[in-house]
Amino acid sequence: MNEHQLVRAVAAQLGEPFAWDHDLARLCWKHGSPFDIWMYMGVLWPNVCEFDGMVFLPELATTDVTSDEIARLLEICGHDRSEVEKRVNRVEVAQLFGRNDAPGEMDMALADRLAAIWPARLNAEFPDRPFVVEVDSADDAISVVAYQDRGTLGR
Repeated sequence: MNEHQLVRAVAAQLGEPFAWDHDLARLCWKHGSPFDIWMYMGVLWPNVCEFDGMVFLPELATTDVTSDEIARLLEICGHDRSEVEKRVNRVEVAQLFGRNDAPGEMDMALADRLAAIWPARLNAEFPDRPFVVEVDSADDAISVVAYQDRGTLGR
């Protein structure tokens, strides 16, 4: 989905007749509020935490980030810390909005944007660590997955 298609889709969702001068900033000005920005800030620039050298997005995590759960996952993943991060930091786009329906073009476009933004967030907190943030469209879901590239770290 390109930028023009995205703007058209957002305008249609908001009940706006299409106009060539629509852009996301103009639609935000007309329909948005500061509350909308703050509501989505946790998705766009999520909180991060570190536990035993692993980095997690706790508010978006698929499991509770507790010491017991991480110890259990380390066992399951053969003590591969990147695999634990991949399991915990797998965020299905549809579930961000409480949906269980089949993913669409808008989900993929959002996943691509999140995969472009999250490395900056992770590197802001941990500038000396190489992170991988990728989009996974397997299993009838579109997910964004974040983990450390420990091969680059030499660990």
